[in-house]
Amino acid sequence: MQLEEPLVSIIIPVYNRAAVIERALQSVHEQTYKTLEVIVIDDCSTDATQEIVKGFADKRIVYYRLKKNSGAATARNNGIRLARGSYISFLDSDDVLEPQFVEKSLAKIENSSPDCGFVWTGCRRVKNEHGELSIKEEIWRPQIIESPYITFLHGLHIGIGCGLTFKSEVFHRSKFYFDEELKAAEDTDFFLRVSQSYSFDVVPDCLITIHQEAEDRLSLSYEKNAKAYEKIISKHGHKIENYKSLRFKYNYKGMWYNLAAGCRSSALKYFFKLLKVEPFNPKIWLVLLSYFLLGKELAKRLHLKHSK
Repeated sequence: MQLEEPLVSIIIPVYNRAAVIERALQSVHEQTYKTLEVIVIDDCSTDATQEIVKGFADKRIVYYRLKKNSGAATARNNGIRLARGSYISFLDSDDVLEPQFVEKSLAKIENSSPDCGFVWTGCRRVKNEHGELSIKEEIWRPQIIESPYITFLHGLHIGIGCGLTFKSEVFHRSKFYFDEELKAAEDTDFFLRVSQSYSFDVVPDCLITIHQEAEDRLSLSYEKNAKAYEKIISKHGHKIENYKSLRFKYNYKGMWYNLAAGCRSSALKYFFKLLKVEPFNPKIWLVLLSYFLLGKELAKRLHLKHSK
């Protein structure tokens, strides 16, 4: 007797994406794996997003509109609570899945070790910078440093929109959700918490296309990032303190985000912590002095240019 195929829930948070949401839905509609439900969480769009989603000819689509604009973390959490699938995937509303995304992701996670809680795929990044298109394919395959958690603390090069599929137990049994108090870096915080309980695996194919515009959804709000990393450091400081490289990394992030946000007093707090780690590192002094001597906007542009 053939076993019933597991249901996979695909969660799509959306806000004012009338111009591109149909493209995302079409890519889900064309999946080779058909046992799906598609949960669109509308964060109070004011354009034609609702009409387009409801008018799309696929009965597997569930549309849910939040009562007030609440941000990405809240939208995703609402989608998770509505999801009935054994597996949960995430898709940003302006991105596109390859037809075999679900099929290959499901095959990987079902054939990985029992402690594997999630997998991700390679991605194709399409950037539109002032009319010039660039395309880059990338697959992040991290080398494990002690554990998944310590590995992610040292470097995390994925976001929730990078072709992620989770076992539903990660959310429904283990109660891992996105921190709705964070208005930035909620992906980083989420992965650092989940990786303490679950391992991961990687699908070695580029199965999602991520579209980025010049003024992209990833554009930084420095004040929000500064506050987010202050909370992340407080949550994981007990581990960060054990590694010199991590003390430098997270205190440098804290200093730079606060400088870029114009919060000099908070930036100095991280600066003095950095001096205890690497007092003669010229990078620390150059960044600090550039913001104090050149002003926030010029220093920010120079820093971003030389960080690429």
